[in-house]
Amino acid sequence: MRSHNQYLVNSVKRAIHILHVLAEHGPELRVTDIAALAGMHKSTVHRFLVTLENEDWVRKDQSRDTYSLGFSLLRVARTAQHQFSLYPVAHQEMQRLVELSGETAILTILDTDRKHALCIDKVECQQSIKVISEIGKRIPLHAGASGKILGAYLSQSEFDSLVSEGLPRYTKDTVTSPEVLKSQFAQIRENGYVITVGETERGVAGIAFPIFGADKTVRAAISIAGPSFRFEPKSRLTYLTGLVRQSAARISSAISLGQQSPNP
Repeated sequence: MRSHNQYLVNSVKRAIHILHVLAEHGPELRVTDIAALAGMHKSTVHRFLVTLENEDWVRKDQSRDTYSLGFSLLRVARTAQHQFSLYPVAHQEMQRLVELSGETAILTILDTDRKHALCIDKVECQQSIKVISEIGKRIPLHAGASGKILGAYLSQSEFDSLVSEGLPRYTKDTVTSPEVLKSQFAQIRENGYVITVGETERGVAGIAFPIFGADKTVRAAISIAGPSFRFEPKSRLTYLTGLVRQSAARISSAISLGQQSPNP
């Protein structure tokens, strides 16, 4: 019986790796930059880029001789987003949450590497001072509400893997101690939510709750983020926490009912 790895196509893996490099280090990179970041030979990278450009997966700026992600990725991402069962229910609830809270709402899932959260949807508020997130952005699991709420539900082996490479510091309030993080994660699970201030950016506060599926496992997280001064006084913070709790409960209930319903 063949193993799963025997079916992997190396050229496809390398092309995808190049796309990841452009996504994480772009928006505009030269061939030499991509080759260095991807750990591949320049001529090999160039061949892949020519093919990807032909299919509109990457775009080339002829005047600057740089590459960026193409519109085919955007079309595929939009299709995947709408096919994702969580999205239609969550987006409507996020719009409601933004209207009531006046802050930006963010929807995250655990990324495939199990070491980051991934923003899959956002609804920005209309405030002049606000938090701006990006769909597709990878978020640390040890800092900030939208990542920490998912990090808290990692298995022990996943937690060990997360802290094994070190925990980057973003501000003076970022937790970099595995022992402290483990304790905080336990507290988050006990409370059922997390509030953070200034852990990824100074002056930014966030509130996040998990979204559960029918099997009671965490499917995603919903959070709001904004300048910390708008999360005060305590009565305001309590009000905002209640809003996010309600949204998480509504989304959890809706997707649980959907998961339990038979397919047509």
